[in-house]
Amino acid sequence: MVSAINACHENGVTHRDLKLENIMLDENWELKIIDFGLAAPTEGRDGSGFLKTTLGTYGYMAPEQHLGRKYQGEQVDVFALGVILFVMFSMHPPFNAATPQDQFYVALASKNFDAFWKKHSTNKKIDFYTSEFKDLFQKMTELDPDKRINI
Repeated sequence: MVSAINACHENGVTHRDLKLENIMLDENWELKIIDFGLAAPTEGRDGSGFLKTTLGTYGYMAPEQHLGRKYQGEQVDVFALGVILFVMFSMHPPFNAATPQDQFYVALASKNFDAFWKKHSTNKKIDFYTSEFKDLFQKMTELDPDKRINI
């Protein structure tokens, strides 16, 4: 999945609506990313490197999109990949939306990681989330897009 998105980025395209519903497997079990209807050029529509349109699927959108700020497509794609990773592993989303109104995201964004992981560890075995998983997810969903991990 990361390789496919990296190939998109290397070819100047950001998806902007990555979600589980847009990831398919073909008859040979090869991953396919679909629905590029909201895709945009990585350099932005005006060549500045930033995009402005608030769109995508609410629970997968990065905080900068929710706040109506300019954003870089690659950074919001990485954020969405982090949400996808969490859902695939946990079988439920990490938060409803990356907004100040969402208690789960607020814990994550304010770096209150113990509270975030404690809330998500209810009814799971103690070591369900490894330290490596937590670290990767936290870096992919970093509030500050300039500090967010990149592909």
